[in-house]
Amino acid sequence: AGDDLLGWVERKDGETKKFDGVLSTFPISRVEASQMIMQARLLAGWVSEEELEQDRSDEVDETDPAAGSDPARDTDSDSPVAGH
Repeated sequence: AGDDLLGWVERKDGETKKFDGVLSTFPISRVEASQMIMQARLLAGWVSEEELEQDRSDEVDETDPAAGSDPARDTDSDSPVAGH
């Protein structure tokens, strides 16, 4: 969902193409875009406050070097797959 806001890059046959998102021209980080999306999901009733808090605590665990790294959850912001 953050890609729709900030844009994304697709690579095919050795060529790279950048697609702009609806907020590409604004100085917004991927973290801020993610927070906007989660807040909108909360307001829409798609997630509960408890799920939002769990997501926040999971983010803290992922950034904690003592917690280790899970390569399956690591994402590349330039991934050609939408949402990754």
